[in-house]
Amino acid sequence: YVGPPLGDMFMQNCGVSKEEADKMVLTYRERYVTIGKFECNVYDGVEEMLQKLRNMGKVLCVATSKPEGSAKEVLEHFGLAKYFDFIGGDTETHERTNKTAVINYVMEEMKITDKNDVIMVGDTHYDVIGAKESGLKCIGVLYGYGDRKKLEDAGVYVLVNKPEEITELF
Repeated sequence: YVGPPLGDMFMQNCGVSKEEADKMVLTYRERYVTIGKFECNVYDGVEEMLQKLRNMGKVLCVATSKPEGSAKEVLEHFGLAKYFDFIGGDTETHERTNKTAVINYVMEEMKITDKNDVIMVGDTHYDVIGAKESGLKCIGVLYGYGDRKKLEDAGVYVLVNKPEEITELF
Protein backbone atom coordinates (compact mmCIF):
# COMPACT_ATOMS: atom_id res chain seq x y z
CA TYR A 1 0.00 0.00 0.00
CA VAL A 2 1.50 3.28 -1.07
CA GLY A 3 0.23 6.65 0.13
CA PRO A 4 -2.50 5.89 2.66
CA PRO A 5 -1.81 5.34 6.34
CA LEU A 6 -0.60 1.76 6.45
CA GLY A 7 -2.47 0.80 9.61
CA ASP A 8 -5.76 1.92 8.07
CA MET A 9 -5.10 -0.19 4.99
CA PHE A 10 -4.33 -3.26 7.09
CA MET A 11 -7.58 -2.81 9.05
CA GLN A 12 -9.61 -2.20 5.89
CA ASN A 13 -8.15 -4.92 3.69
CA CYS A 14 -7.11 -7.57 6.20
CA GLY A 15 -9.97 -7.22 8.66
CA VAL A 16 -7.74 -6.80 11.71
CA SER A 17 -8.14 -4.68 14.83
CA LYS A 18 -6.27 -1.44 15.36
CA GLU A 19 -3.94 -3.18 17.81
CA GLU A 20 -3.12 -5.92 15.28
CA ALA A 21 -2.73 -3.33 12.51
CA ASP A 22 -0.25 -1.41 14.69
CA LYS A 23 1.78 -4.62 15.12
CA MET A 24 1.65 -5.24 11.37
CA VAL A 25 2.92 -1.72 10.69
CA LEU A 26 5.89 -2.32 13.00
CA THR A 27 6.66 -5.64 11.28
CA TYR A 28 6.43 -4.03 7.85
CA ARG A 29 8.73 -1.22 8.93
CA GLU A 30 11.39 -3.70 10.10
CA ARG A 31 11.92 -4.69 6.46
CA TYR A 32 11.25 -1.24 5.08
CA VAL A 33 14.01 0.44 7.11
CA THR A 34 16.68 -1.98 5.87
CA ILE A 35 15.69 -2.74 2.27
CA GLY A 36 12.29 -1.49 1.18
CA LYS A 37 12.93 2.24 1.42
CA PHE A 38 15.47 2.07 -1.39
CA GLU A 39 13.30 0.00 -3.73
CA CYS A 40 11.94 3.00 -5.60
CA ASN A 41 12.82 5.49 -8.31
CA VAL A 42 12.54 9.26 -8.64
CA TYR A 43 9.99 10.30 -11.25
CA ASP A 44 11.43 11.97 -14.33
CA GLY A 45 11.42 15.75 -13.94
CA VAL A 46 11.07 15.85 -10.15
CA GLU A 47 14.60 16.98 -9.36
CA GLU A 48 14.44 19.68 -12.03
CA MET A 49 11.11 20.88 -10.63
CA LEU A 50 12.53 21.06 -7.10
CA GLN A 51 15.55 23.02 -8.34
CA LYS A 52 13.33 25.48 -10.22
CA LEU A 53 11.12 26.01 -7.17
CA ARG A 54 14.21 26.65 -5.02
CA ASN A 55 15.50 29.09 -7.65
CA MET A 56 12.15 30.89 -7.36
CA GLY A 57 12.80 31.28 -3.63
CA LYS A 58 10.15 28.78 -2.52
CA VAL A 59 10.47 27.12 0.88
CA LEU A 60 10.01 23.39 0.39
CA CYS A 61 9.06 20.86 3.05
CA VAL A 62 8.10 17.20 3.09
CA ALA A 63 5.05 15.95 4.99
CA THR A 64 4.97 12.17 4.68
CA SER A 65 3.22 9.38 6.54
CA LYS A 66 6.45 7.40 6.33
CA PRO A 67 8.68 7.42 9.41
CA GLU A 68 10.62 10.69 9.41
CA GLY A 69 14.05 9.08 9.72
CA SER A 70 13.41 6.76 6.78
CA ALA A 71 12.08 9.62 4.66
CA LYS A 72 15.27 11.59 5.30
CA GLU A 73 17.44 8.61 4.40
CA VAL A 74 15.55 7.98 1.15
CA LEU A 75 15.73 11.62 0.10
CA GLU A 76 19.44 11.73 0.92
CA HIS A 77 20.02 8.44 -0.94
CA PHE A 78 18.43 9.87 -4.10
CA GLY A 79 20.10 13.29 -3.73
CA LEU A 80 16.87 15.19 -3.06
CA ALA A 81 17.19 16.13 0.63
CA LYS A 82 19.18 19.26 -0.27
CA TYR A 83 16.08 20.85 -1.79
CA PHE A 84 14.02 20.74 1.40
CA ASP A 85 14.04 23.13 4.33
CA PHE A 86 12.35 20.52 6.53
CA ILE A 87 11.50 16.84 6.15
CA GLY A 88 8.69 15.77 8.44
CA GLY A 89 7.01 12.41 8.86
CA ASP A 90 5.50 9.96 11.26
CA THR A 91 7.30 8.89 14.41
CA GLU A 92 8.89 5.46 14.69
CA THR A 93 6.07 4.45 17.05
CA HIS A 94 3.35 5.67 14.65
CA GLU A 95 2.11 8.59 16.77
CA ARG A 96 1.21 10.86 13.81
CA THR A 97 -1.51 8.59 12.56
CA ASN A 98 -2.74 10.51 9.52
CA LYS A 99 -1.65 13.08 6.95
CA THR A 100 -3.34 15.93 8.83
CA ALA A 101 -1.20 15.24 11.91
CA VAL A 102 1.97 15.18 9.81
CA ILE A 103 1.10 18.40 7.95
CA ASN A 104 0.29 20.17 11.21
CA TYR A 105 3.58 18.95 12.70
CA VAL A 106 5.55 20.30 9.74
CA MET A 107 3.77 23.67 9.93
CA GLU A 108 4.45 23.87 13.68
CA GLU A 109 8.13 23.04 13.21
CA MET A 110 8.42 25.64 10.44
CA LYS A 111 6.49 28.17 12.56
CA ILE A 112 3.99 28.72 9.75
CA THR A 113 1.15 30.99 10.73
CA ASP A 114 -0.07 32.27 7.34
CA LYS A 115 -1.66 29.26 5.68
CA ASN A 116 -2.52 31.35 2.61
CA ASP A 117 1.16 31.17 1.73
CA VAL A 118 1.31 27.35 1.83
CA ILE A 119 0.19 24.70 -0.63
CA MET A 120 0.43 20.92 -0.37
CA VAL A 121 1.50 18.80 -3.32
CA GLY A 122 0.37 15.20 -3.20
CA ASP A 123 -0.63 12.20 -5.24
CA THR A 124 -3.41 10.64 -3.17
CA HIS A 125 -6.76 11.69 -1.79
CA TYR A 126 -5.21 11.33 1.69
CA ASP A 127 -2.93 14.26 0.80
CA VAL A 128 -5.92 16.33 -0.30
CA ILE A 129 -7.93 15.48 2.81
CA GLY A 130 -4.96 16.17 5.10
CA ALA A 131 -4.33 19.51 3.41
CA LYS A 132 -7.99 20.53 3.67
CA GLU A 133 -8.19 19.50 7.34
CA SER A 134 -5.05 21.59 7.94
CA GLY A 135 -6.54 24.60 6.17
CA LEU A 136 -4.46 24.27 2.97
CA LYS A 137 -5.08 23.80 -0.73
CA CYS A 138 -3.58 20.78 -2.48
CA ILE A 139 -2.10 20.40 -5.94
CA GLY A 140 -2.78 16.83 -7.05
CA VAL A 141 -0.17 15.08 -9.18
CA LEU A 142 -1.24 12.37 -11.59
CA TYR A 143 2.25 10.95 -12.14
CA GLY A 144 2.23 9.30 -8.70
CA TYR A 145 0.03 6.65 -7.16
CA GLY A 146 -3.09 8.77 -7.01
CA ASP A 147 -6.32 8.37 -8.88
CA ARG A 148 -7.89 11.32 -10.74
CA LYS A 149 -11.41 10.58 -9.54
CA LYS A 150 -10.38 10.11 -5.90
CA LEU A 151 -8.33 13.32 -6.00
CA GLU A 152 -11.24 15.24 -7.54
CA ASP A 153 -13.78 13.73 -5.14
CA ALA A 154 -11.56 14.78 -2.21
CA GLY A 155 -11.62 18.39 -3.46
CA VAL A 156 -8.18 18.84 -5.00
CA TYR A 157 -7.36 22.46 -5.87
CA VAL A 158 -5.75 21.70 -9.25
CA LEU A 159 -4.36 18.62 -11.02
CA VAL A 160 -1.08 18.33 -12.93
CA ASN A 161 0.24 15.55 -15.16
CA LYS A 162 3.98 16.24 -14.99
CA PRO A 163 6.37 17.78 -12.45
CA GLU A 164 7.17 20.76 -14.71
CA GLU A 165 3.50 21.78 -14.59
CA ILE A 166 3.92 22.50 -10.88
CA THR A 167 6.57 25.15 -11.56
CA GLU A 168 4.32 26.66 -14.23
CA LEU A 169 1.65 27.24 -11.56
CA PHE A 170 4.04 29.59 -9.74
